[in-house]
Amino acid sequence: MRVLVVGPGYVGKVVAERLVADSHQVRAMRRSASPVPGDPDPITTDIATPIDHPREEFDAVVYAVSPSERTPTAYRAAYVDGPAHVLDWLGWPADRGRFVLVSSTGVYGQRDGGWVDETTDPDPATPTGEVILEGEGTLLTRHPGAVVLRLGGIYGPGRTRTIERVAQGDMPCPPPGIYGNRIHRDDAAGAAVHLAMLDDPKDVYIGVDREPADLRETYRWLADRVGVPSPCEGATEEVDDVPERRGTNKRCDGKRLVESGYRFTYSTFREGYGSLLND
Repeated sequence: MRVLVVGPGYVGKVVAERLVADSHQVRAMRRSASPVPGDPDPITTDIATPIDHPREEFDAVVYAVSPSERTPTAYRAAYVDGPAHVLDWLGWPADRGRFVLVSSTGVYGQRDGGWVDETTDPDPATPTGEVILEGEGTLLTRHPGAVVLRLGGIYGPGRTRTIERVAQGDMPCPPPGIYGNRIHRDDAAGAAVHLAMLDDPKDVYIGVDREPADLRETYRWLADRVGVPSPCEGATEEVDDVPERRGTNKRCDGKRLVESGYRFTYSTFREGYGSLLND
């Protein structure tokens, strides 16, 4: 297949690597002219504006653009305007090609620690979450064969802040019953490639590992691995300071992705963080 990777950054670059390893032809689209695995001369453009480049033919698109900043304007450029401009440029009819949008579990604003899955009505808790949800809906309406992959918090090589804070004794003690929903970078990319190749996929998948974990348990496990006291050991107060959660608290169920045939490399935070600690 000939696949366009839009936004070959932290996740998208690994998407390109996986596609090349599976003998697919990769073309990349990005703001800079830096080479991408499989494409030494990517299409250089800003997808926030209409694309001025000769049209090319593709079988699938993996769209993994990250907003330039945490503002509704930047999120609109990434999740609403960007996919629309890419589709305009492709010139696809509604039934042509596979378009995988890498999205976020930030569309779920639930606060009670309960389970959410693809059948749960999204309830964004932030203006940026509302924009993400709008972008998903706009894409699925315009291109019914599109697939939305809602990723949890992405960690992996180069994104080890949680490990570092625990190791340095800088992680506060979170309240009990607060959950983290994570996915290792390699599984985020693997899931996107899997959905791009999947026959007859559903329209939305949650991309998180197999264990939404209590933050206290996560930090306790990390502290034990690096040989320091747990953040809650001797703590006199509880603080929930995970910025990306924005006050939400839910357990995301990624069973649909597994039932589609995807097999995780890092099934829980233990395997994922363990691989980073062993490097």
